[in-house]
Amino acid sequence: GIYDVNPKTFLFKFTKPDSKHLVLIESGIRTHTTEYVRDKSITPSSFCMKLRKHLKTRRLTRVRQLGMDRVIDFEFAVAAGPEAEGTYHVVCEFYASGNVILTDHQYNIVALLRVVHIEDAKAFAVGMRYELQGARDVERVERAPLVEHLRSAGPKDSLKRVLATFGMYGPALSEHVVLRAGLSPSLKVATALDLGPESPQIAALLAAYAEAYDIVEQLGQGTHPGYISYLPQRDGEPSDDPVFDDFGPWLFDQYASRPHKQFATFSDAADVFFSNIEAQRLRSKAHQQEATAERKLEAIKQEHRGRVESLELAHRRTEEQARRIEANLEFVDQAIAIIRQAVAAGMDWRELDELVRDQREQGNPVAERIVKL
Repeated sequence: GIYDVNPKTFLFKFTKPDSKHLVLIESGIRTHTTEYVRDKSITPSSFCMKLRKHLKTRRLTRVRQLGMDRVIDFEFAVAAGPEAEGTYHVVCEFYASGNVILTDHQYNIVALLRVVHIEDAKAFAVGMRYELQGARDVERVERAPLVEHLRSAGPKDSLKRVLATFGMYGPALSEHVVLRAGLSPSLKVATALDLGPESPQIAALLAAYAEAYDIVEQLGQGTHPGYISYLPQRDGEPSDDPVFDDFGPWLFDQYASRPHKQFATFSDAADVFFSNIEAQRLRSKAHQQEATAERKLEAIKQEHRGRVESLELAHRRTEEQARRIEANLEFVDQAIAIIRQAVAAGMDWRELDELVRDQREQGNPVAERIVKL
């Protein structure tokens, strides 16, 4: 079965009579087997429906990486062979914005997660051919290209930063190389690195790169353990909920001295690492929703308190008015009678106000108690 987890993430379920495997593919980010249950979209997307339509009765026959590129090819071949009509490929790209591309046996694009445009032209679209040529492989590091790359460093560039973009070794393995060479990752290349022909630093880097090449060769064969490193605790004490830092298929030197955990496979490590991040996001989302609900509830309570206080104040004012009327009932009745007579005689409110003011000046006790009409 094939399911949507979200618009960029798909769950492939592969079953055999005695086993079941779930493979998670997140476009541009990751792919690995998973043991964790995830919510699926109630209604599958149109792309997911196309994957189901073409792959429903197919068996997964091969999985390969294209050189050292971040591209994985899942092959679903028919009994006649991978080059026969009816074979499909799901090509997953894990760089830039990523993509998931369904092709036929000749790598003609049948469907894809997103159409890619380069300079106003469609680079990947339905009906076009997905080109496999140009996949790059890792190569042994030679002195000349290494020195040339180091010479291009800026005045403030560190050795770790400069080597992260050299060759096909990637940031994590490049930092491992720096440490294996006995150098500091923060070393400033332009001012502190000897690039001369007899440089012991360059010799050490070349030796470390030779080890790194062997690591890559080993990782390309068979199954290897995976590792998750944790951030050190501030107080130095172990924590029941350690904070994940990074994961990898090798215990690189930058992680060897940190708290870490080994897993049976790299896929297992990736599954635990990303599942932990997903759980953190869910907890954070739940916490934000709870905080938002509490803020709304507090706002409602505050509004209700304001209304109650306004009603209580109005009630106290009304009671006070009633008390004063009862205390001066004789004068109130006289004032009402006088005003009624004046209104009946055709006086307007301005004339009434002048009448009250005149009577107040003459010492009329009823007029003295009238503050305002």
